[in-house]
Parts: sequence; structure tokens; C-alpha cells
Amino acid sequence: MAKIILPRNEQMRLLKHVKDLTLHQLSGELKYVREIRLFGSILRWEFGHIPEGKKTSSGIRYWSDVDFLIIAREGFRPLPHWREKFRTNHGWLCYYLPGGIILDTYLEGKPVKSEIPVSYAVVFEETLKNKANIAQLIGDGLPLKNSLFKKSYERIH
Repeated sequence: MAKIILPRNEQMRLLKHVKDLTLHQLSGELKYVREIRLFGSILRWEFGHIPEGKKTSSGIRYWSDVDFLIIAREGFRPLPHWREKFRTNHGWLCYYLPGGIILDTYLEGKPVKSEIPVSYAVVFEETLKNKANIAQLIGDGLPLKNSLFKKSYERIH
């Protein structure tokens, strides 16, 4: 069974909620943040439930996740309640929000309350000074460029 896409109005509601939550949580660290970018399926209006699940590095998930890229300045520290998901040799780290965020919605006419995974990729400005690093980060799937033909990220700060 394919992914069940949430109605656009539900995706818009979720999008507003995760933006507000992230900006609120990072309010004390914003002086160390150059930019926060939201990317992934929610920007393509493809956010939804995966009935058969999707295997990930941290197990099987049954919902699309919400992805943020934080371009950080020297001095940035991940929030104490974030957990490290993984580190790369390419100059970035990935954190997740334990328990995600709770989504109350309807799926195929039935009420659903689920945890939605939220991930934060953190890249420090210093890493972006090297063109080879940038090419590798783009290859890793991080949204460092918006194409002329499609929007790959939305800047929220």
C-alpha cells in the first residue's frame, strides 16, 4: 500500500505548528544561527502516513518526517532535549526530537493521534567555505540550493 497523503489543509496546519515550535525552541540560540531551512515531503505537499512503514537508521517509521537544516555559527549548541541521530564525515550532524511532535488529525475519515518524527541537520558555516564540502552536502540530500524549477527548501529564519 502506498503512502496516504494528508489533505493539504492538514499539512498546512502541521507546517505552521512545526515552524512555530522550532523557532520557539531555538529562540535562545538564534544569535548562533545564520539560517533555518525547512525541507522534505511537507514542502512538496506529500506528507503522510506510510502503512507498511519505512526502514530508517533509527528503526521503522510510519509517517513522513519533518526535516530542518540549521546553518550554524560558531558557538551553536544543540538543544539539551535533542538526541544525536548520527554524525557524518562530511561536516554535518543530525539530531532528532525524541517523541517527535504529536499530530491529531483524521486519516481516511478516522481520528488519528501519532508521533511525527522531526530531524535537525546542523552544518556549521565553516564547513560551507569549501566547495568540495558543499558538493558532498548536496549529495547527502541537504538543501543548499533552490533550483530554478522546484523549491527544495523554505527559509524560516
